[in-house]
Amino acid sequence: MEIESLRKEMHILPDLKQAVDFMSEKYDIMYEELTSLRSLSSSLQAENSRILNDLKELKLKVQQMEQYSRDCNIEIQCLPEHKQENLVNTVQQLAKIVSCPLEEKDIQQCTRVAKKDNQSSRPRATILKLSTPRLRDCLLAAVLTFNKNKPKEEKLNTAHLGIGGDKSPVYVSEHL
Repeated sequence: MEIESLRKEMHILPDLKQAVDFMSEKYDIMYEELTSLRSLSSSLQAENSRILNDLKELKLKVQQMEQYSRDCNIEIQCLPEHKQENLVNTVQQLAKIVSCPLEEKDIQQCTRVAKKDNQSSRPRATILKLSTPRLRDCLLAAVLTFNKNKPKEEKLNTAHLGIGGDKSPVYVSEHL
């Protein structure tokens, strides 16, 4: 009787073997795909890491280039605006006041820049690009010396520059 029941179940063995072979084949395929995906993932991570390092280097180079492009610049704040203003003449007047010789040929560019806050009543900043960093340093040092030797009320202001109206301070600094 046991042999008889065993014989009945034996006919299932080929189907069972076929199912195991099928599952083994699918497992092998999945294992190959998983290995391939792991390899791809590793190479993508390495490439991503290289790209991030390149991006950091490029950002640093751009920052250095931006800083280098401003190494001759000066920023002048609170200089009143007028429709018919001549910024070059105003800057030359400022340089004369603080005893720093500055000729028109030393000024490469002088312009107003947009406000950060359009609602502000403060005048737009003036950016002055000089011909050399040494000249920029000379002008900054002259302004610093001028302001250091004056009482608070007489530090560089619009009255020194011959600009009418209320006397207000004028600030000169590096353009960072």
